[in-house]
Order: sequence, then structure tokens, then C-alpha cells
Amino acid sequence: PLKIFVEKISSNLDSIGVFGGPLERGFGFGKTHSLILLWHLFTTNMYREFNTGIRRKLVKETLTLGVDFSKDRPFTRIITELETYKNMEHPITKLKDPRLIQAITRVLEKYDKTRLYSLSSDELADLIAEILEKYSEFGGHSRLLILIDELGYGLEQRMRKYADYMEKDKRGEAEEVYAEANSMINFLSYLYSKLQGRPYSSIIIWVLAEQDRRSINALLLKYQDRQHIYSRIKGLMDDLDSIAERYSRGLGGTSIAELSYSPEHALKIAIHRILKPQKTSLMDTKDAYISILRYIASQLNLREWIERYKEELKKYYPFSLGMIRLLRKLMNSRDVPGTEYVRTVIYVAAEAAREALIKDPLNTYTISVKHLSLPEVVQATLMGELAADWIQAVSDVEMAFSKLSKELKIPAELIAKYIFAKGVTANILAILESEDAKEVERYGSVMEEIQLEIIQAFRESDAFRLLEKLADALEKLRAESARIDEKEVDGYRYYLPSFFRTIYSRLTAYIVEERKSIENLAYVPIYIKERGTIPSLFTDVRVVVNGRQDEISVALLDFGKVWSVDALISDPAFQEAQSRGKLLIILVPPWDMSLYSKLYIGDSTYDNIVEGLANRLQKAVDKGSVKRPLHIVILLPNISKNRFDKVLDRLAVYEGTKKFIDYLSRTSDVLMERLREFEDTLVKRKDLLEIINRDVREKHLAKLRSKLEKEIMDARMLAQRQVLRLSREIVSEILSLYSKAIYYSLDFGRFTFKNITGIETSSTSRGLQEYIAPTSLSDYASILNGFLRSMVFRLNYQHKPMEIMKAVLQAYKKEFKEGTIRDKDALDEVLENIMLGTYGVKPLSLNIAVEAMKYLDKQVLEYDDKTIEIRVDLIQRVISFIVTSKKTEETLLKYPVTTIRQEIRPAPKPVTVTRPRVPPTTKEVTVTSIHLELPTGFNVDDLQQMFTVLLEHIRAPVSEISFRLDTEKAILSYTLKDVSLDTIRDSRIILNMLSRLSSKESKTVEVTLRLTEPIPEKMVKEVFGDYYSSIKRSFDRFLPP
Repeated sequence: PLKIFVEKISSNLDSIGVFGGPLERGFGFGKTHSLILLWHLFTTNMYREFNTGIRRKLVKETLTLGVDFSKDRPFTRIITELETYKNMEHPITKLKDPRLIQAITRVLEKYDKTRLYSLSSDELADLIAEILEKYSEFGGHSRLLILIDELGYGLEQRMRKYADYMEKDKRGEAEEVYAEANSMINFLSYLYSKLQGRPYSSIIIWVLAEQDRRSINALLLKYQDRQHIYSRIKGLMDDLDSIAERYSRGLGGTSIAELSYSPEHALKIAIHRILKPQKTSLMDTKDAYISILRYIASQLNLREWIERYKEELKKYYPFSLGMIRLLRKLMNSRDVPGTEYVRTVIYVAAEAAREALIKDPLNTYTISVKHLSLPEVVQATLMGELAADWIQAVSDVEMAFSKLSKELKIPAELIAKYIFAKGVTANILAILESEDAKEVERYGSVMEEIQLEIIQAFRESDAFRLLEKLADALEKLRAESARIDEKEVDGYRYYLPSFFRTIYSRLTAYIVEERKSIENLAYVPIYIKERGTIPSLFTDVRVVVNGRQDEISVALLDFGKVWSVDALISDPAFQEAQSRGKLLIILVPPWDMSLYSKLYIGDSTYDNIVEGLANRLQKAVDKGSVKRPLHIVILLPNISKNRFDKVLDRLAVYEGTKKFIDYLSRTSDVLMERLREFEDTLVKRKDLLEIINRDVREKHLAKLRSKLEKEIMDARMLAQRQVLRLSREIVSEILSLYSKAIYYSLDFGRFTFKNITGIETSSTSRGLQEYIAPTSLSDYASILNGFLRSMVFRLNYQHKPMEIMKAVLQAYKKEFKEGTIRDKDALDEVLENIMLGTYGVKPLSLNIAVEAMKYLDKQVLEYDDKTIEIRVDLIQRVISFIVTSKKTEETLLKYPVTTIRQEIRPAPKPVTVTRPRVPPTTKEVTVTSIHLELPTGFNVDDLQQMFTVLLEHIRAPVSEISFRLDTEKAILSYTLKDVSLDTIRDSRIILNMLSRLSSKESKTVEVTLRLTEPIPEKMVKEVFGDYYSSIKRSFDRFLPP
């Protein structure tokens, strides 16, 4: 634009006539720089360095004068410049036409010094006209260029002094100041009349900043009741405007100022001014930059958006999309009334560039809005009458940042900066009223644009990490700040900065209210109980292990009772669990006042309390006060300040959000309240009333109602999602407080504690649907129950009777092998030993131990010279041992079996058998055949024990059992058709052979049991455990039908 301006000046100097007028633009637009450039082009050899089309002849023949009207005695400056042309040692005399120098010298010789420096406006105009005429007489082509800088500022300062002197009744000083201002305007008028119609080329340009005119208009308003002052000032400005119109006639009524408001030009100037040393490297980098963006965008489904903005991003590299949007907006005085145009653009761009290049050079691809603070992005002080409102909006958003978690803060900051960079404006009707797609797109931001900003502003790995948090960060930021609005146009959801606080301000107020409730530390446990949210999690605590519902008791007890072990032992829940042989899990609630006083307020540490309680329990065991210590587990929450504060803050947000949901349920009341807030804001802000007239306001209020209805619906959905998320987080945090379990260790033979952090829990809850806010945490009882169930497994409590039976059987086998054989044991003594962990296992309950004893019945211990059969009599409460000597020779086939076959054949190619999926059913799953996979070198004793339980206790109707060992060289199969404990026992030689061969070949043995009637699959799994396979494999095709 500056080049165009210079070319126009050059063209007019080649034309006959009087041209000129004001450069009337805002601060920072480049007015003074333009005059300085013209001065140097026409008074030095600089014109040669620029491709402006200025000919040497034009420079030589042009009389160039300049004056700064903000200085005192401006006419003296003009005379001084004319005298410089007389000084033959000055470089100007070598540049200008000698005839022009001679003309100036001849005319000035007519005046003495005193007379020359006291010329009036019309006399100075005559002097300049006479010089041009004399130059023409000498054969020259007379041209004149006069540049008057800061005319507006000089007039404003002189008019202010004039009014001030008049107020103080200093009329002499006032008239002197006024005359000086008037003299310059008269000079412009006289000069035009002297030059008009003469064969000269004359251009007179003066600078009048828009801000100076506004200041003068403000003076007029200030003194509108002082008619004399008002009329003098207004007359002066009206005269100047009339003179400007006369000068513009030579331009056909157009302005001499071709300086453009084009944001594109401003951006190019900013890049040139700020990044000039890197200009060459930037050109080389642009294509690589776009390629990188395309690659990253293709992974995020953003390729279409990159292509949409590709040329723009390439053209203004290294500015990011958000930075481009911001700098363009700063060139629009309608959006930013206080802008100084190019000066403001350069300043903001320079601040971002400094941050990017000094502090963040290796972590970003661009100079982004990321590299500005939010106030620097908003530039609220340039927003004119709305500055205070936007400053408050910035404050609200920055306050929201402080409430966000570290992982959400960074994406939230960039979201806010992008949305505010694009959308903050003094043109509030555009963001309040407009539904036009182009207008909304101009100020609104879609999620894809924000994603683009992130991949431009961060390294790829960091960008992907931030993008994962983007949706959560936006949602949280909207709720916490109440300063981001939303509009949906043509299927796109646009986010805009909100001039008014959104409905989420009420959410913030509720949360603040809840946070104040927990500022009184002594009140916190009462607050938790009164709100009832956390206690509701503990209202339906049941631990079910493998479908067993009555084997574990859970008691919620006060810390004081637990700490006083005697009180604990006398508690009915404790006594009942001990007498019935059930595992008792004792939970101390997080709101327990006594524990809170010790851990949160007091100096006690969690580890010390846990260790102290373990020692107290052990003393009770040593005294004989606890009969079954193995079946006591105590969980204390770690409610120390550093752990519990996080829970309390989430609880306050949760409770505040629930109140917000309740508030939103009263839709009509909310609508009326929000409409009143809007009206009240307008009434309080008279400046807004000047922007929004009554008709527009009424129209907006009508639209606002429908907008608010949608806002309420969106807010309700967001609040419900927040309650859902917070409820899950609170549950997770509560469970994490229970980081150590106090229990009786078999390894140490005493009460101790174990770290149980990180145990898995169920992440779902019964009947809970997405986006449906839970009414209480009782909906998450299944998660707490899952946590306790996982803890039971972590502490190695055994719920499988088969495993307990194996442990007892193994103990008997070892004992009898050493030669200690007796006729019987008392069943109750064995059961009590099981409950005390004598056999190295921890039964979940006495009932499971009894069930294990049932499985022990008819089990056989095999020795080289004898067998011992164990009989369990539950009625007589005894365990009997029947010893039978073995024969010297055993008959292999004393019962009908299929022939053992060995087939030598190459290994078959694998065949994949696709079987239809069985649809789920709510009925009990049963099986008609049992498929087992025995590991290499399987234990024959274990297998025989399993068969004993299956046949004798479950009474499974097994018709045949087939064994198959498939090696690379041969297949060995064996089918037992007469199935009983005796035939299985007599098959040990074959089973031992299969075990040894499978170990040698490193192959598993496949077993199939055919049933005449179906039995529950649950029982099969309980008996065979990991051996059982519920899906038939490809080897099944080789089995006999």
C-alpha cells in the first residue's frame, strides 16, 4: 500500500494542478512513516534504491518542505528549510535543479531576517508561490511538495490550551494560542488560492489522526454549554474540512491517502519487520511445514481443514492460524476501536515472536496464540467503551484456569486463546445477535480449527496428548469460566467468547458456596454426612466370591471402636462372624470424626496408625481373645490432608453441580432470571445503551429466550455428564484411600498390613446409563464390592473347596508316608485347623472348609505297598482311614476297555473349525460332555482326586472317559467305558504312562468325558479348574462318535 501511495504522489507531481488533503487514519497506521519516506525520496538519493517509478527529473524539480505542527512556531521551520536551499555546501543543492536553487535565493534576498521569520499565513503562501513563479521564469518545471505532520495533534493541543485559558479568563493567552492554530489552517487556504489555476504541480499533505479528531469532538461536547469556546473550536475544524474538500477536487473528490486498511498488507509488513533476518530460511521452510501439517492432519481426519487453509498458512508462515485471525482482527477498527493498525499488529506479533523464538524454539512449528498471554490476545484496553467488560471476561477465564487440573490446563489455555483471539470484538451485536453463517464463522471457532492450532503450536507427540484432553478441557472451561458461548449454524458448532456471563456462572456460584462449607475444618465430617453422597456408597456393601453370597460379612465401624480392640471383640458383628466362621471385613468410613481428628487435623501418620492397630490386634490374639484371627481384615482410609483434600474438592464440585441441575429443572424461573440479568446489565451500562438501541434490544430479548432454552438444555446435559464423571472420580478416590489392609499373615504368624493399591475393580455399575446423572453413589456399590472382592483375592483367601481338599489330602499323604497312621481324626479338629491355616491355605469361610471335607470323602492315597482310603462321616463328625495292602501283581484289564491303539502316521495339517456362537442366556449353563486339557507331565493323583469329587459328590453320570495323546510320530488313545472310582483307580498304570510320555514329547493330553445327562458347567469348572475347556478344539474331530 505504501508503494501505491508513493506512486500516486509521483503521478500527481507529473500533472498540473493542486492536489492533496489529509491522511486521516488511526494511530499506528503509518501516516508519519509515509511522510518521512516521501521526505527522504524527494530530498536525498534514496529514490534510486526503491522501485517506485520516481524519475530523477521529478526529484530535481520538486520543492520539498516539511513541518511538524505539534512543535511551536511551525512557520519558522519552513523558512529554515528554504534557507537551507541557499546553502551551497548542503547536499540538497547538489540534488536539486540549480535553477530552483537560484529561484529560492532570488526570492529570499528580498526579505531581511526579521521580516522573513515573521511572515503571516498569507505572506508565507505568497512567498512560496513567488518561488514557483520565479523557477518557472528560469525555465524550470515548477513542482511543490509540502508535508505537514501531526496537524491533528497540534490543533487538539492548541484548542485544549485555548479552552483552558478561556476558562481561567486569560483571554490574551487564549487568543495567542488560537491564532497559531488558525494560522496554519489559513496558510492551507491561502496557498490553495495562490496555486489554483497556475501551471504548477502542487501537493500538500497533512496528517490528522482519527484519535485526534475524536479528542477535539470530546472537547466540543465538554464545552457545548460555553457557546463562545464551542463555536470557535467547531468553526476551526469546519474550516479545515472545507479546505480539505477543495484540495480533493484535483483528485476528483477522492482522498490523497491510498494507505490501505488491508490486513494482508499488515501481516506482510509484520513478517518483514519482525523476521527480516530469517526471511530466506522462511521461504525454504514453507513447503516442508505444509507437508508436516498434512501428515499430522491425515492421522486426525483434519486433511480437509488443512487443504482449506493451506494457502493462507503458507502465505503468512510462520504465523499460526489463530495468530493470523488475531492480527487481521486488529486491523479492523469496528472490532478493535482503539487499534493503531499496523503499529498494533507489529507490537502483538513481536511479543508472540519473542516468546516463541526465545522460550519455545524447539517445541513449536509456528508463532502461535500459545505464545501470548490471554490479556495480550484480547487487547481489552483497545475495546473502547467495552474495555471493562472484556477485562472482566479475561479475569473470569483466568480464574477458571486456576481450577483446572494440570493435564487440562494447557489445552484449556490454548482453547481460550484461540476462541478469544478470533471472537473478542467491540461489535457486540455480531456475537449477540447474528445468526448469519458468515458472521458467526467470522467470530466463532469450531473444534477443528482449535485442533489445527494445537498441531501447529506443539510437537507431534505433545499435540496428540493434548488433543486427547481437548473435549474435556473445553467442557470444563465452559463450566468454570461461564464465558464461552455456543452457536450451531449449518451443522457446525461454533464457540464464541461471551460478553455476558453464561448460565454456567450459576454453576460456579454453587461450587463456590460448597467450597466455603468445607473451609471450616472441624465441620468437614459433618458436611460429608449431611450431604450423604459419600455415605451412600457404603449403603449396600456385599462381597460375593464365585457366586457365594454368605461367606463374607462387611461391617462399617467407628475408628474409636476398632482402635479399642476390646470394644471391637464385643461388637455383635465381630462375634457373629467369628462364631459362624465367616471372613469379616471391617471398614472405617472416611467421615469418621475420630480418625479425621488424628490424620487430617492432628499430627498422626497413616502408617503409624495402621501399624499400631495391627499390634493391638496381635496382643488380643496373644491373650487368646480372638479365636479365628485369620478371618479378620480391617481397612482404614488414609484421610491425611494431602490425600483427602482432592476428594473434598471433587465432592464440593459434585454437590454444586447437583444444585445446578436442580436449578435448571425450574426452566421458566431460569429464563426470567436470565432475561432480567441481561436487561439489568444494559441499564447499568449507559454506553451499551448507546450501542444497542431500544428496537434492537427488544428484538434481541425475543431471540434470547429461544437461545436460553437451548442453553439450559445444553447446560443440563453438560452438568449431568459432569456429575457422572465426578461420581466415578469420587468413588475411585475414596477406594484409593483404602491403601493398606490389616490382616493376619500366615507367613509371619501375626497381624500385619499389606499394600492393596492398584487392585482391579469393576468399572461399571448396575443400571447406570451414559449421561444419566446418578442420584447418589449407591449406584456404584458394585465398584466398591468389586474392590473388596479383589482385595480378598489379593490376600489369598481360598474360595475353592477342591484346593482346600487338596491341601488337607497332601498333608495326610506326607504324614502317613512318614509312618504315622491312625484309624481316625475328629472332623471338628481338622476343620478348626483349616480355619487356623494349619494346612497352608486360608479358607474363605467355615462353610467352604466343610465342603472341602465332603470332597475329601472316598479319596485314595496311593503308596508303593498300600492304599489308604479316606472316609468322612459328617454325622458322626469323624474322618476314618482304611488301609489296604497292594497285591504283588496287578491285572491290567479286569474290566472292559477299548484296545490301546498306536497309529504311525504323519502329523495332520491343522484344520480350523468355525463353530456358531452360542447366544447368551439367563438360564444356568449346562454341559453334556466335559473337555479337559491336561498339561505335560500332569499329576495323576490330582486327576484322580478330581474324578473322585466328580463321581462321588457331584454324582455326574459319566458314561465313558477318553484320553488322547497326539505326537508328531504317533497317536495314543485310550477309552474307559465302565466308569467308576475302581476302574479309574485301576487305570493308574496307563495314566502314569500317558503322563510320562506327554512330558517327554512336550504335548498336552486331551480328555473327553461323555455324560448321559447334562450337569451345571459351574460345577465342572469348580472341580477341574484350569484343566477345563468350555470350547471344543480341532482335535475333537478325531474322537469316536
